[in-house]
Amino acid sequence: MMDQMHRFRARPHPALSRGLIITATYFLLLALLSAAATPQQYDLRVGEVAPITITATKDVEDTIATQRLVSAAMAAVSPSYVADSSALGRVLDALDGDFSALSAMKSGDASQSAQSLAASLSQELGIEVAETEVQAVLDADGAGFSALLTRVRRLVREELNSNVTEGQEKDAAERIRRALATDGYDSSLVSLMGRIVSQHIEPSMVLDEEATELNRQKAAASVDPVIYKQGQNIVRSGEVVTSSQYELLSSLGLLMENKIDFALYAGLAVALALLLGALYAFLFVFEGATMLDNRNLLLLSTILFLVAALCLATHMVSIFFMPVALSAMLVGVLLKPRIGFIANLALAILCVMMTATATQGATSLLFIILSSVSAACICNSIQKRRQSRLITLLCGLVTSACNMAAVLSAMLINNASMAKVYPALGFAAAGGLLTGVLCIGLQPALEWLFNLMTQTKLLELSNPNQPLLRRLLLEAPGTYHHSIIVANLAEAAASAVGANSLLARVGAYYHDIGKLKRPIYFRENQMGDNPHDRTDPAVSSAILTAHTKDGVLMARKYRIPQPVLDIIEQHHGDTPTLYFYDRAKKQNPNAQISIDDFRYSGPRPQSAEAAVVMLADTVEAAARAAGESDPAKTELLLRKLIRAKMDDGQLGDSPLTMRDLEKICAAFHTVLTGIYHERVEYPAMEPIPPRPLVTEAEAKAEKEQKEEVHAH
Repeated sequence: MMDQMHRFRARPHPALSRGLIITATYFLLLALLSAAATPQQYDLRVGEVAPITITATKDVEDTIATQRLVSAAMAAVSPSYVADSSALGRVLDALDGDFSALSAMKSGDASQSAQSLAASLSQELGIEVAETEVQAVLDADGAGFSALLTRVRRLVREELNSNVTEGQEKDAAERIRRALATDGYDSSLVSLMGRIVSQHIEPSMVLDEEATELNRQKAAASVDPVIYKQGQNIVRSGEVVTSSQYELLSSLGLLMENKIDFALYAGLAVALALLLGALYAFLFVFEGATMLDNRNLLLLSTILFLVAALCLATHMVSIFFMPVALSAMLVGVLLKPRIGFIANLALAILCVMMTATATQGATSLLFIILSSVSAACICNSIQKRRQSRLITLLCGLVTSACNMAAVLSAMLINNASMAKVYPALGFAAAGGLLTGVLCIGLQPALEWLFNLMTQTKLLELSNPNQPLLRRLLLEAPGTYHHSIIVANLAEAAASAVGANSLLARVGAYYHDIGKLKRPIYFRENQMGDNPHDRTDPAVSSAILTAHTKDGVLMARKYRIPQPVLDIIEQHHGDTPTLYFYDRAKKQNPNAQISIDDFRYSGPRPQSAEAAVVMLADTVEAAARAAGESDPAKTELLLRKLIRAKMDDGQLGDSPLTMRDLEKICAAFHTVLTGIYHERVEYPAMEPIPPRPLVTEAEAKAEKEQKEEVHAH
């Protein structure tokens, strides 16, 4: 008991198992996606010769060239100035102060030496004044000196009114000095006036730094960045790598010294999570939780990873050579066509993500659209003819046609030359054929690995040379022939109600293989001696009811798919063995005997196919025992047997309706009428004399031949 509890606790919860499968699928696909997105890296330095031509893996900005253009545009912007209306007044006031000092010196004590006057004047004016300049002031005519001062004021006023911009003060002072020299004034006076003006002159137009910076920013913003398009050559083979090219290669992660591009991988991780989340959400909402059981989920994950790996291995040849449609074929055949379509769409998007560095936007979009078109055609074909392997080759041709249409569309949009179209068409056609060939090779392997029930697998199981059927023929021939008739009945009834007729036939073939364990205990295999005559009824019942469990164990060893195992286990439901129950009551009239001890262990039929096999098994045995050939009596017998199963509740868990039961009864009646038809009773006749070894005509011909030979 403790050991059983330990095993129960050790078994992982189904939700945990599904979570582990989904997580493993996510990381495996992320590894493939990252491997495809990681660019090849090169060992290059500035000034080295590039060994090969390197192209941009995506659109990238040449930041160095762009910054150079921005700097040139900002430098070309003229500074903005604003008028300073108070500058003229300040300059004239300062000049008037210096001019007053000069006038006071000129009219002052004449006994002072030029040297002392120059020293005191230099201190007062704040400039270096030479003795010659002092002497020139002293020697100047009073009226002429006044005219000079007036002339200087006028020239300063004119300069400032004509807008002296900031930084041009020296130029303005120089122009005033030249004007005074031109007027013929003494050179010493001109020099002194020039220095005085230079000291006090101010710009009438000052720099507006805010407006200037705003204009520079506008000029910088108007510069278009230098962009290298995806696929454009960055550096050609044999060229010397420049700093600009080196920076471009580094920004693209194409240099060995580059660090891991975490932003790229984070984006891929989020995109993949959204893609798989949408896929699993679709399965849960539209297919139900049963489609997300561990086996189906693991199968879907295996197909996704396998096809993605094949696409990664072939995408370097051409995007249209990738066998994306293989997912629609495998998932459509092994699970459901509708799931195959959704899986193909998800994988097409994943492949576009893997090949983003090699495809343009228009090509990627067309690839997704036409992959969906081919998947729709494939799934529609599979839905109608899933049992034929030839349909796989047809699906490959459909994929080729869709791929070629995608190539033509992409080439027309991109205005490509026909020299590029023909090779692309060849890869497209080859990709479709490759898809069909891979499906034919992988489908049986996946069927065996996951023990799946497909139409093809059912056809293989219906082969009489299958080991279990061969054993049934040799070791329990009565059961074998009984199973053949039950299979005919079940197939006809399943077809009538729209169930899987091939599954019903195969389930009927194998429904009694548990009888191989003790074939002599079943009536159809007995040759006169009946071991039940000397066996306790309870033991006999246990032997008979065990053949369903024995059959499941035996079929599981031979890797029979689960739907067939369900039919083997459910084809008797929990019906009682009434014969042995009645016999036990008669042998022990005073004992308390429960009919539940004489029932099969069940469960009752859960599917239409299992219910059909149960009814076919019942009516075949009863019709054979009755040996009735009258169609009317056969129909009454069928209705009685089916009604008995209904009254016992054996059909309560199956999806069959009353209308379905009417159709099943009619189908059974047609088959049984053909099997147990009334035969003509031949009258007694004289025995036919034995035929001579040589007829009279043959003897005559032989005699004539001998005579002819003798004559010659």
